Parts: sequence; structure tokens; C-alpha cells
Amino acid sequence: MTDYENIIKLKKGDTNGLQLLMEEYQKALFHYALGFVWSKETAEEITSDVFVKLWKKRADLESSRPLKGLLFRICHDLCIDHLRKTAKSQELRKEFVLNYLQAHSEDPNAPTAESAQLEKVKSLIEQLPKKCREVMKLRYEEGLSLAEISERLDISPNTVQNHLVKGLKILRGFLLSLLPLLFSE
Repeated sequence: MTDYENIIKLKKGDTNGLQLLMEEYQKALFHYALGFVWSKETAEEITSDVFVKLWKKRADLESSRPLKGLLFRICHDLCIDHLRKTAKSQELRKEFVLNYLQAHSEDPNAPTAESAQLEKVKSLIEQLPKKCREVMKLRYEEGLSLAEISERLDISPNTVQNHLVKGLKILRGFLLSLLPLLFSE
């Protein structure tokens, strides 16, 4: 069935047209989303959302536009939306890192080099001077702004910035020492 015929079916509210599209594109969209989000569950959810969104917007479909491109554009946009939400949520950031580590490990239950390095970074943060450590944790674990940290710790924003620079400089030195390990495979 051509895109034109599928669009006509969709515009008429024919669920068989949607089912045919799902059978044809669901697997490819799933793998595309998985490349972004590294979580099978999230990729499945995004893939389903692609077809839900297509169904809701079926009246606006243009018969001249290829459906494959539209489906992948919707999938891409949903992945980016998910990543934006992930970046804003501490819990989702942790889940994202865990999914990434599991996706790049042969045995998801086995400790990975990445998890060992993450533990090393956490250990380095714990070794930072007290105020510097507090500022780093408030900024990167709780996601507070410089002004919020300044207010909470009762220090100036410039002092907050200095602590962040100091902490990041120490961590950057450690991470730079890992570069040869990251690119050796």
C-alpha cells in the first residue's frame, strides 16, 4: 500500500491503515529511539507514542509528504523531548546513566569499567574540601542554580562559582587521565 493510500485511510479514521503502518515501521522506529534513550522500555513507549501522535494528527496529514520521514521526525522529536526531561530530573539522569552502562556492558549485572570509574568520580568528589564538595553536590546532584546554592549556603555567588571551578578542575584532571581508556577497544 502506498503512503498516499495509507494517508487517505488514516484521514477516514481507518485503524487498519494505522495497523499496517505499525507493522511496517514499529521495529525500525524502536531501534531508532533506542539509539537515543538506551532503554528498551522507554524506546517502546516512544515508539507507541509515535503512532498515537500520528493518529491524533491524522486530519492534518498531507498526502504529498512521505510517511516514513514523518514517522521518524515524530520519533526524533519525542526522543529529544524525553532527553530534555531527563536532563531536568535527577532521578531520570541516574536512570539514563544506568541504562547507558547496561547497554554498553555484555553482562548487565556485571560491574563495568564505567561503573568503576563513576565510583571513582564519586570518591573524588568526597575527597574535595568540605565547601567545594557541598557546592558540587548541590549543583550536580540536586540541580540547584548558583543563586540557590548561594542562598542555601549563605555565601556569595562568586564564591559558589569559585568552588565549582575548583571542583571541576580536579575532576577534569581525573577524566582527562581516562581518555586513553575510553578510546581503547
